Amino acid sequence: LGVLLAVMVPVRLAMILVQLALEGTRMLDTPLFDSTAMVAAQIHFASRNMPVTAGLFFLFAPLMLGLTVSASAYVYKTLKNDQPA
Repeated sequence: LGVLLAVMVPVRLAMILVQLALEGTRMLDTPLFDSTAMVAAQIHFASRNMPVTAGLFFLFAPLMLGLTVSASAYVYKTLKNDQPA
Protein backbone atom coordinates (compact mmCIF):
# COMPACT_ATOMS: atom_id res chain seq x y z
CA LEU A 1 0.00 0.00 0.00
CA GLY A 2 2.86 2.36 0.84
CA VAL A 3 4.51 1.77 -2.53
CA LEU A 4 1.24 2.35 -4.34
CA LEU A 5 0.65 5.61 -2.47
CA ALA A 6 4.24 6.75 -3.04
CA VAL A 7 3.81 6.17 -6.77
CA MET A 8 0.28 7.45 -7.31
CA VAL A 9 0.03 10.48 -5.02
CA PRO A 10 2.73 12.65 -6.69
CA VAL A 11 1.40 11.95 -10.19
CA ARG A 12 -2.20 12.62 -9.14
CA LEU A 13 -1.10 15.79 -7.38
CA ALA A 14 0.63 16.93 -10.57
CA MET A 15 -2.56 16.22 -12.53
CA ILE A 16 -4.64 18.26 -10.09
CA LEU A 17 -2.20 21.18 -10.18
CA VAL A 18 -2.13 21.25 -13.99
CA GLN A 19 -5.91 21.02 -14.13
CA LEU A 20 -6.22 23.79 -11.55
CA ALA A 21 -3.84 25.98 -13.56
CA LEU A 22 -5.82 25.43 -16.76
CA GLU A 23 -9.36 25.61 -15.40
CA GLY A 24 -8.98 28.06 -12.54
CA THR A 25 -10.11 27.96 -8.95
CA ARG A 26 -13.76 27.42 -9.87
CA MET A 27 -12.88 23.74 -10.18
CA LEU A 28 -12.55 23.60 -6.38
CA ASP A 29 -15.97 25.10 -5.64
CA THR A 30 -18.57 22.73 -4.24
CA PRO A 31 -21.84 24.59 -4.71
CA LEU A 32 -25.11 23.51 -3.18
CA PHE A 33 -27.75 23.20 -5.87
CA ASP A 34 -30.93 25.02 -4.98
CA SER A 35 -32.43 25.13 -8.45
CA THR A 36 -32.22 23.49 -11.82
CA ALA A 37 -30.57 26.61 -13.21
CA MET A 38 -27.63 26.10 -10.86
CA VAL A 39 -27.39 22.45 -11.92
CA ALA A 40 -27.48 23.50 -15.57
CA ALA A 41 -24.73 26.06 -14.98
CA GLN A 42 -22.55 23.47 -13.28
CA ILE A 43 -23.10 20.97 -16.11
CA HIS A 44 -22.24 23.69 -18.63
CA PHE A 45 -19.01 24.47 -16.75
CA ALA A 46 -18.10 20.77 -16.59
CA SER A 47 -18.82 20.20 -20.27
CA ARG A 48 -16.74 23.24 -21.22
CA ASN A 49 -13.74 21.85 -19.32
CA MET A 50 -14.23 18.20 -20.27
CA PRO A 51 -11.64 18.24 -23.10
CA VAL A 52 -8.99 19.53 -20.69
CA THR A 53 -9.86 16.94 -18.06
CA ALA A 54 -10.01 14.04 -20.51
CA GLY A 55 -6.80 15.19 -22.19
CA LEU A 56 -4.97 15.26 -18.87
CA PHE A 57 -6.20 11.77 -18.01
CA PHE A 58 -5.05 10.46 -21.41
CA LEU A 59 -1.72 12.25 -21.02
CA PHE A 60 -0.98 10.95 -17.53
CA ALA A 61 -2.53 7.47 -17.90
CA PRO A 62 0.55 5.75 -19.40
CA LEU A 63 2.76 7.32 -16.74
CA MET A 64 0.50 6.18 -13.91
CA LEU A 65 0.10 2.70 -15.36
CA GLY A 66 3.84 2.30 -15.92
CA LEU A 67 4.73 3.54 -12.46
CA THR A 68 2.14 1.34 -10.81
CA VAL A 69 3.07 -1.82 -12.67
CA SER A 70 6.82 -1.33 -12.37
CA ALA A 71 6.65 -0.52 -8.65
CA SER A 72 4.43 -3.51 -7.98
CA ALA A 73 6.69 -5.80 -10.01
CA TYR A 74 9.78 -4.56 -8.20
CA VAL A 75 8.22 -5.12 -4.79
CA TYR A 76 7.03 -8.59 -5.81
CA LYS A 77 10.49 -9.49 -7.12
CA THR A 78 12.14 -8.23 -3.95
CA LEU A 79 9.76 -10.11 -1.69
CA LYS A 80 10.00 -13.29 -3.80
CA ASN A 81 13.83 -13.29 -3.64
CA ASP A 82 13.83 -12.87 0.16
CA GLN A 83 11.96 -16.11 0.73
CA PRO A 84 14.04 -19.29 1.10
CA ALA A 85 13.47 -21.80 -1.67
